Amino acid sequence: MSHPTICINAKDFNADKLNISEPKEIKTKSNIKMKIAEISYLNDKDELCDLYITLPPVSTYGPYPQYNYNSSSKTEKDICGYTISYSNTEVNKLFHSIQKIISKKFKKYNMKPVFVKNKNNNDTAYFKVKMNGQNITTNFYSDKKCTQTINALDIVSKFGELTPMIHLRSIYFGSHGTSDYNCSLQISIAKAVFEVKENLTPDFNLDDSESEEEE
Repeated sequence: MSHPTICINAKDFNADKLNISEPKEIKTKSNIKMKIAEISYLNDKDELCDLYITLPPVSTYGPYPQYNYNSSSKTEKDICGYTISYSNTEVNKLFHSIQKIISKKFKKYNMKPVFVKNKNNNDTAYFKVKMNGQNITTNFYSDKKCTQTINALDIVSKFGELTPMIHLRSIYFGSHGTSDYNCSLQISIAKAVFEVKENLTPDFNLDDSESEEEE
């Protein structure tokens, strides 16, 4: 069943308008059975809508390739998708509130968190880029009016400022590898503004004489 769509800013999220359906079994295009619960959001007319959320801009890197689990080869043909890392304290709090709602509704499930600690101990989400086979279908733009499109492959792993609009689609129920999680939010970046920036890292050249003088 198709719904109208609604796009809200993250700061305008209202938990009372979030709607989560009962779990149901579906078949994917590749004929794989999945158990999901659909997520929707009420508009001002109390109509159920597909939920899109515009998130605040952050400094991050462009799409990063993902490879099949346990794949020993990392060539272009082995890429199974792309993700973009996203760190923002307020958005982290937003997803904590959403996950509390879900955990209250589905008490027997252990939900995988959206934000996890990265190698620098920062809370980070890894949002999926929309794909069709091996082709990226998420639309990227270089300007805030979304008039100048970008070839997504041109910004792979490049540093810049990202303003994403995410689609909060559903909850997936099932195994998550070897972890104890058995459900997770299904989120993808529907479109985004990505402005490439120079990644300036200080070049600290300290010779031996400087070190000795300070001592």
